[in-house]
Amino acid sequence: MATAQLGIRDRVYTAGIGATGAVFGYSCADHTRKTLELPNEYEFVYAMCQDGDNYSLLCGSYPIAYYDFEDNFTLNDPPKGDFEIITFDSNDTYISTLQLAERYTQNGFTFKQIYRINGGYILQCRAAIIVIDDDGNEKGKITLDETRQFDSLQMVGDEAFAISVDVAYNNAELHTLNLETYEVETSLFFQNTRICGMGLDAEGQLLLNNQTTNANALCYVNLQTGNLPEAFLWADVGLAAQGFLEIRPWQAGYVLYEPYQNYISYLRRSDTSKKQELTIASDGNVAIASIVSDFNMSQDRYLVKLVNYGTEDRSMELLRTEIMAGKAPDLYCFKSPNDFGANAYADLLPYLDADPEYGRNWFIKSLLTSMTEDGGLYWLPYTFAVDTWVAANDDFDHAGISIEELQERLLELGSERPPFESFVTSEWLIGWYSRFALGKFVDQASATCSFDSPEFSAALQMCKDWGQSGGTETLGQRCVLEFENIQDIIRIGTIGELYHDNYCYVGFPTSSGNGSMFELLSCFAISAQGDKQEAAWEFIRFALGNLQPDGLLGVGIPASQSALDERLQFLIETGQTFLEFTHKIKPSDADAFRALIENTSMVENSEQGILKIITDESASFFAGSKTASEAAALIQNRVQLYLMENR
Repeated sequence: MATAQLGIRDRVYTAGIGATGAVFGYSCADHTRKTLELPNEYEFVYAMCQDGDNYSLLCGSYPIAYYDFEDNFTLNDPPKGDFEIITFDSNDTYISTLQLAERYTQNGFTFKQIYRINGGYILQCRAAIIVIDDDGNEKGKITLDETRQFDSLQMVGDEAFAISVDVAYNNAELHTLNLETYEVETSLFFQNTRICGMGLDAEGQLLLNNQTTNANALCYVNLQTGNLPEAFLWADVGLAAQGFLEIRPWQAGYVLYEPYQNYISYLRRSDTSKKQELTIASDGNVAIASIVSDFNMSQDRYLVKLVNYGTEDRSMELLRTEIMAGKAPDLYCFKSPNDFGANAYADLLPYLDADPEYGRNWFIKSLLTSMTEDGGLYWLPYTFAVDTWVAANDDFDHAGISIEELQERLLELGSERPPFESFVTSEWLIGWYSRFALGKFVDQASATCSFDSPEFSAALQMCKDWGQSGGTETLGQRCVLEFENIQDIIRIGTIGELYHDNYCYVGFPTSSGNGSMFELLSCFAISAQGDKQEAAWEFIRFALGNLQPDGLLGVGIPASQSALDERLQFLIETGQTFLEFTHKIKPSDADAFRALIENTSMVENSEQGILKIITDESASFFAGSKTASEAAALIQNRVQLYLMENR
């Protein structure tokens, strides 16, 4: 992972963290690479800058917080605060070392950028812009009030510009800095605008990386009016939303940098009209942006553009209207499947069966099976979580307990322990059970439902009878059933510790199945409209090939069987380190989790229209104005009408 980068001449110099400290080297446009030696054993390289024909690195001890070479978040408080500026010539020969006289150990003084200026250097961190003279002494410091922080720095000739943001990284300001008086000279305020970084074009004009929602463009700036005319949209050059800190002209294009990136991002000028263009609709999943960008940069045949519809009902209705008008996107990436009609999506099973690498066996079998409808697969799982309920083996030693079994156990315990934690109110319980029930009582393919069944009425009654207060009465008390939403496999080790290895994933009381369900965190679909299905599959193949064992940007469980196995084995043998603590799991934890996955056969259904019907009609039952069977009958009628209207 890169902690500093500089593109000059025919080389891109990159520094990062190795197993024993800082590492440093360069790559060329022809893909040649070379590792270079640092003059001392530095722990961290913070930034790089050009110095005439030479170049300099700001090196030192570890910052207060950083990611190590295994991508573990590490806290180093307090930091030593040692810094040196080392300089190399154009032949990569070490020239000199300049030690900074002052130690910077305060919070907010992790340096991100450095520039060579007349008589010294200028450094940027969140808390300040600092000017250092050629002897390593601090000449001056520019700070802001406590509501704002510096986010990036750019020299344009002898002029210094800095971007500051508020605590929400919004409402950017562009400051012109006076390096003689160490003051902010002028400021341009951009309300509700998020600017993540700066750079220069080939002519040396200032560029701002505008990452405001629905903007996502590299912009010029009019210093008199504050207008931000677009240089180009990131999407038009194949890059979705990106938080690049530095944009530098290099080799007839741009070299792009953001801290901790895993590769060099090089944007070359090319004729995108020769590429086949595809659109992918998203509900705001930020991680999909990096996949889109990586795919576009990895090949020259396709250009995928990301369209973010968000999660609001109005936006989804807009997308539904576009689909009905024959203007569907080519791909979809949502948190969970959306139902836009019976013929909206292509069946993905033929693509899996024809693919030698990403076939059915690549996926977790039970997950893929649970997503198959009437012999077709219309949404492909990518990352997921598992919703389940845990009990001590003393209470239950098997999954799939029934309502009657739970009732019997509660009678045995008397008032010794409550059934659920106190946050599990009747309303919360029916809200969770509804997502479970949609897969059990709704058949989307035939547009039918069975909420008028005795089982659903019994579940309603259970939610009313066993709903808790919503207070804090059960804090620190072991309940009979405890809810678990497992998004990170590390959690299963914690469950084992809490129950002293004496536990079982019993699920929610049900008449069939194991009472647990998969919750999708990201999934893909291909549009049935148009003729770009093969190109869309190439994008999905790329995404599958880049799925990591720890999920999507560290979130979720991977849908790949081999990635899941790799993650489990890693946590058994090595463990995950976070804030100096190493979290491991036992083989017994892994075995119990594998059994939970293998026996789960239902995917959470989050069809908001149906969920709202269940919630609304259940409220009257909880209030006592209707019986369980009356509420179930109303739910049956309303959901049936909803299904018919939305076929």
